[in-house]
Amino acid sequence: MKSFTLACTLSVCALFLQSSGSLKAEERVVLPPIGQVAFSESGRYVAAVAEQIYIFDLVGYRLSRKIKVAPFHRSHMLKFYGNDEYIIIGYTRGLDVWKIDNGELVLHLEAGPVLGFDIYKNLVLTGNYQGTLMLWDLDTGRKIWERKRRFPNLHNVFFFNNGKKAITGGDDGNLTIWDIARKEIEVVIGVDEFAFSSGDISKDESLFISNGSGSLLYLWNIDKTTPVKTFKEQSSHDGCLKFIPNSRLFVSCGYRWVYIWSLDAEDPLKKLEGHRQVVSSLDVSPDGSLIVSGSWDRTVRIWATKSGKELFVFGFPEEEPPGEVPPFAGMGIALLVFATTVLMAIAVAFYAGIRIVRKYRK
Repeated sequence: MKSFTLACTLSVCALFLQSSGSLKAEERVVLPPIGQVAFSESGRYVAAVAEQIYIFDLVGYRLSRKIKVAPFHRSHMLKFYGNDEYIIIGYTRGLDVWKIDNGELVLHLEAGPVLGFDIYKNLVLTGNYQGTLMLWDLDTGRKIWERKRRFPNLHNVFFFNNGKKAITGGDDGNLTIWDIARKEIEVVIGVDEFAFSSGDISKDESLFISNGSGSLLYLWNIDKTTPVKTFKEQSSHDGCLKFIPNSRLFVSCGYRWVYIWSLDAEDPLKKLEGHRQVVSSLDVSPDGSLIVSGSWDRTVRIWATKSGKELFVFGFPEEEPPGEVPPFAGMGIALLVFATTVLMAIAVAFYAGIRIVRKYRK
């Protein structure tokens, strides 16, 4: 009987490992709650940042390297740079450039608490908490120029038109297009009533997707001054809106889920389920075939864009999902305890009454 039980247990474990991509112990690293994630330029690597930068190799699904970053500083964004040779992280102390193969910090830019940045060749454009837009030379670390906006929190920063222009968005409620060479605003898109914390520009640079007020996602034509379409937001977070290249699709975060949307539909096409806590960020591979998501549940998950299937999980998820507390849950428990106590008292009284009746009949 014991042999049969052991054989059954091993069979179940084998099936689990097979369904989980044949996980090995060294691949299942223990991760902290994840802040930001990013695909490499080649699409081979995925990076996730928390107290450290974790770089995973998707060939073999293994941890490739860990880079220790400054502790106790929130990271807002990270990107690969220079043919996957470097990784750049924007956080509360500025912008850091790390060499991946030896984990060396090669450059630090005093850009303030960075919320968003973008790279074009050797240039990096940063936006920070103070609402300051800065252009830097990555080769020298020199600040080329800066412009202070009237409102704080520049979350969205994107180069386009071969680095000649940029689009930014933040608490000022507008999408602003900049002329990089002239260091000035070219045009303002919006109606001063949106606060943008997340967005992305399409590969052909004709469209911009953003969140905003009223729990809506807004699709913008960069040549227009008003949104061309809205979608019902699914609780998007910073870094949680990405266009899928070579398609009319985009992805967003929504609490514990990832949603795949079509520009031609009102509702999400797919809901990717698996995370047990808030999905903090996501990214899409350069060819659009894969999605990576990071979560406070201490996992990084790889998804197939076409099928929506979960392909691999880095890290160990927490034991129990927090779920949503039902209304009056505490009151319900109290009522249950009270009702149980009353029923027990009635039962005791009933039993005592029967004994008294029997005693007098005798």
